[in-house]
Amino acid sequence: MQMPHVEPVADANDLPQEVSVQLQEMAGYAQQEEDRNPAPPAPPTGSTPFVPPAEENDQGNNNVPDNALIIAARGGQTATVRRLLESSAVTVDERCGEGGQFALMHAARLGHTAIVQMLLEASASVDLLCNGGRTALMWAALNGHASVVLALLQASASVDLQRPSKAGFSALMYAAWHGHTAIVQALLQANASVDLQSRLGYTALAVAAWNGSNGHTAIVQALLQASASVDLQTNGGHTALMVAAAKNGRTATVRLLLKAGAETSLRNTEGDSAETFASERNHAAIILLLQGKSLRTWPCTKVTFGLRAREARAARNRVSPATMVETMGPPCYL
Repeated sequence: MQMPHVEPVADANDLPQEVSVQLQEMAGYAQQEEDRNPAPPAPPTGSTPFVPPAEENDQGNNNVPDNALIIAARGGQTATVRRLLESSAVTVDERCGEGGQFALMHAARLGHTAIVQMLLEASASVDLLCNGGRTALMWAALNGHASVVLALLQASASVDLQRPSKAGFSALMYAAWHGHTAIVQALLQANASVDLQSRLGYTALAVAAWNGSNGHTAIVQALLQASASVDLQTNGGHTALMVAAAKNGRTATVRLLLKAGAETSLRNTEGDSAETFASERNHAAIILLLQGKSLRTWPCTKVTFGLRAREARAARNRVSPATMVETMGPPCYL
């Protein structure tokens, strides 16, 4: 794999190059539809299928002051890093600070590609963990540094290592969560396990579905194109479809998951389905999709699309259409 000379931008709106024409057309239409929707209402009380646990800080009991190499790597001082490495005056993998930081971690975290390459050529351990359990690849994936990710992959970084934390994310999960489409694609091309599950049972697909607006739709596409298992359930029984249905009305993502054969009847350990979550949050368009009804063929008028959306929502919650008008706004809000 040839390394680029210019830092590429991990544009979350880029579509996977090899995705099918059918998926591209569908995603484009669905995204336009999602962009037309007004801001969703405040989430109601009720169960939420996915709230990622707070990431623990990188802590430890190593109080060694930062050495010259770490200071130079963190500051992007390429010439100084080169001089230190050539002089053999430093240990390339020395850990410093309370978090057990090392030079490669800092360079990867901050996107200093040239320094990353220097450190790798000086035999820096590509899979070394800081005390918080992240590798350099995780740091680069989390912060969207695509060229650093490519350099680390070229140095045979382990793509499926998971952080030993409550979340237990891998590099692919971090990239999917933060919307770094180009990095997701690079990791998939490096044979990252698309169905790897976090400690709570969430896959990259479920993580992308949670943040499923804007560029995350392209990530959902990429993961599905890589044969992600659409119906894998978490420790609590949640699927990617449930997550997308619950989180701010991810209409485009729901459409993609349904197109990929997501099962609408699955329930979590509390007995909730995707439609349950959509109903709790007044996501009328998603309710219609889950019921197998088309949004594309109905013109937006009071007597067709808008009215039917209200009727479907009213029937589900046994309230009057008049109440639905009060809670959901003008008939053609979709």
